[in-house]
Amino acid sequence: MTDIINNILPLILIFVFGHGCKRYGFLTKENADLLLKLFFYLILPSIVFLSISRIDLNVNLLILPLFAMIMIMTNFLSQPSASVFSLCPKNRLEFF
Repeated sequence: MTDIINNILPLILIFVFGHGCKRYGFLTKENADLLLKLFFYLILPSIVFLSISRIDLNVNLLILPLFAMIMIMTNFLSQPSASVFSLCPKNRLEFF
């Protein structure tokens, strides 16, 4: 539980600090956009990387990516059959 608090608390404090600075006029719109980009492209990935590097890996954790891959492949393989039987419109088959 303390690991979760130690990892999430800095994120919450950064959000609160940024909101407070913007609310009281310390930041302009341009500065807030710059800090938001800095947070999402630099700080957040580094926190995620550090958190992942501290995880104790075991065989049980291998099930999660395998399950995700099975779900993705099931969705991918079901889309052509849905278009053949007209179960969904053509524009719904696009991935992006």
